[in-house]
Amino acid sequence: MSNDDGPTTPRSIPAADGLEWRIAEGGELDLTRADREMSERGFDRVRTLVQLRRPLPLDAPALEGIPAITTRPFDPARDRHDLLVVNNAAFDWHPEQGNWDLADLDSALDQDWVDPAGILVHDSPPTGTPSAGAPSTGQVVTDAVAGSDPGIDGFCWTRVHPADDPELIANGDPALGEIWVIGAHPSRHGTRLGPALVAAGLDHLASKGLGTAMLYTEEDNEPAMRMYERMGFGVHQRRGGYAPTGGPR
Repeated sequence: MSNDDGPTTPRSIPAADGLEWRIAEGGELDLTRADREMSERGFDRVRTLVQLRRPLPLDAPALEGIPAITTRPFDPARDRHDLLVVNNAAFDWHPEQGNWDLADLDSALDQDWVDPAGILVHDSPPTGTPSAGAPSTGQVVTDAVAGSDPGIDGFCWTRVHPADDPELIANGDPALGEIWVIGAHPSRHGTRLGPALVAAGLDHLASKGLGTAMLYTEEDNEPAMRMYERMGFGVHQRRGGYAPTGGPR
C-alpha cells in the first residue's frame, strides 16, 4: 500500500470488508469475466487492487532520478506518535490505512510477522519545533492534534514472506519481500521522498537475501502506478472489489 509524493488526491474508495472480491492472476490478468459474472448478480466493480512485483536487487535504471536518503529502524518508544501523524496525513483518503489511532498502530505492530527493524523511518529536516507528546489510546492522530511537525516525514514498512509460507508453497512462489505500507508526509510532496523510501525498503529486503519484491496498490492511484512502473514493477495479480449496483463507490 502506498501514497506517492506527488500532488494528488485519490478518489474516495469504499472499505474492503464491505465488498466481494475476485482475483485474476497468472496468464489471465483481465477481470472482464469476473465483471460480467458479478454484473449478472447485480454487482459493479468499485475497487481494483493490483499486486506488483519486480526482481531484487534494484538495478541502476530503477534508481534513476531517485535521491539517496538515510533511514533508520523504527523505534516503538520514540516513533509511534510521529508515524501516526505521517500515516494519517498520507492516507486521509483511505478507508483501511487512514484515520488510525494508537490502538490501530499497536494492533498492526503486534502481528507475529512484524520486525521493527523492517520498518524504516526517515527523520524530518530540523525545523526547531519538537514533536508533541503521544496522545492517549483511542485518539486519532492528525497534524492538528500534534500541534507541530512530526519528527519523521516518511516511512517504509516491509514484510518478509518466508519460503515455507503455506500460501507461497500452494502458489509455487519463492520467498517474497513486501513493501507493506509506504507513506510520505504531504509537506514533502515534490521532493521524491516517496520513491526514495521505496528504494530504501527494497534495498533492505535484498539484504535479507530475497530475490523478489511485491506490493499492493490501488490501480487508479495513477501517481503511485507511474512511480512503480518507473522502478521496474509489473502487474502480477489483479483483485476486483464489487459492491451492489447503486451501492458505495
